[in-house]
Amino acid sequence: MTTVKNDYIKKVIQATEGLGSDVVIVACPSAKAQMDSLKMARKGGSVIFFGGLPPGKSMASLDTNLIHYKALHILGSTTFSPEHNRMALKLISTGKIEAKKYITHTFPLKDFKEAIRVIEKGEALKVVLKP
Repeated sequence: MTTVKNDYIKKVIQATEGLGSDVVIVACPSAKAQMDSLKMARKGGSVIFFGGLPPGKSMASLDTNLIHYKALHILGSTTFSPEHNRMALKLISTGKIEAKKYITHTFPLKDFKEAIRVIEKGEALKVVLKP
C-alpha cells in the first residue's frame, strides 16, 4: 500500500478479508506510519522498519498489546549493497516494479524548503525535486 492517506489501514484490512498483511514494510521517516503498521499486520505477521526517524524525533509510541497479542515480529533493516541497487534498478527498468507510484510529492528545486518540511513532517512517502 503506497499511500499517505488516512484510510490505508482500512484498505489493507479490506484487501486481506480482515486478516491483515503478512509483511508490512515502513520505508518512510514517519512515527505515525510506524505506529499504524502494527494495525495492518496479521497475527504472526512481520513489521519491518526500513525508514529511520529523523534525529531528535526518533521516538514512536507503539501499542505493545498489538505486538504481544498478534505475536508480531518487529525487524529493523538499514543496510544494502551495490548488488541490491543493481537488482532494484533491473526490477524498475524491466517494469516489474512501478517506481513512480512511490513518489507522493514533486517540487521544483526552488521549493526545496517546502519539500524538506513535507519530509520532516512525515507527510510524504518519496519526494522528487526537479530542476
